[in-house]
Amino acid sequence: MLPVTLPSLATTVDRSVRRAAPPQLAHLGTDAPVRERVERGGGRLHAWYCDLGRAELFEHDPAHGDFVRLGEVHRAAPDAPDDAAAAAE
Repeated sequence: MLPVTLPSLATTVDRSVRRAAPPQLAHLGTDAPVRERVERGGGRLHAWYCDLGRAELFEHDPAHGDFVRLGEVHRAAPDAPDDAAAAAE
């Protein structure tokens, strides 16, 4: 049996955390009080990931299905049409 090295274990844990966060976020959004508040525009659900080895903070970007550096997620203004609607006009 090959010994598990710390870097490979850390990489495995990082991947597991990144994979687990979006489904957990989706599940949280099914809770009635949470769902109602988000639908009213009173809140937004976030998934963040901290890479301690690189001292970086990431947030989940649902449009890309992955984590990006905090602040790099581009969000449309609440009243702005989305790209698909704008392209259809």
